[in-house]
Amino acid sequence: MRMNRFAVAALMASLAVFLHVGALAADPPLSPEEVIRSSGDQMVTTVVERRAELETQPELIYQLVDEILLPHMDFEAMAQLALGPPWRDATPEQRREFTDEFRNLLVRTYSTAWLAYDNQTIEYLPVRPASRPDRATVTVRLLESGGQRTILAYSLRLKNGAWKVYDLALDGVSLLTNYRSEFPARVRAVGLDGLIVEMQGMSRDAVGG
Repeated sequence: MRMNRFAVAALMASLAVFLHVGALAADPPLSPEEVIRSSGDQMVTTVVERRAELETQPELIYQLVDEILLPHMDFEAMAQLALGPPWRDATPEQRREFTDEFRNLLVRTYSTAWLAYDNQTIEYLPVRPASRPDRATVTVRLLESGGQRTILAYSLRLKNGAWKVYDLALDGVSLLTNYRSEFPARVRAVGLDGLIVEMQGMSRDAVGG
């Protein structure tokens, strides 16, 4: 499966997306743009402050991602959109297992990319109006030291009173579309259970096992 481009981009994805769950408990919830800005600062500060520790114990990045990132991703929606049509025929147990493995795959991908963080500059662009009040898109421009620019568009939806990310587009290409172009073909080749086993292997390999 072609994951390399999004694996590299996962660092940028997590630079600007997520805020700790306690901060979002207030009423009214933070706006999507506020979530993006606040969490970008939190995640960057945490990684920079613990850089020496992460260099000797890289597995600690999983804990950081778990604490800051995971509460604000709608993994069930992401898994369903990524799997596509095979989701309809999956049993409840298969859906649960696929969602769990998809979550693990993204967590390890984000974690791998975070270990390569190197003080990239983040610019927040104006929020685009959404057609629905419970949807929003926040766009971020990432500036690399060599002058390269990457555009990231975060798709969020309001769920249970909090804004949650359900997709990321890198330079106009959707993360979920990337997976959705490949997962159904693998299901036809090896079955959904076989795909889940493959994903388990991909998760193990994401940060060197």
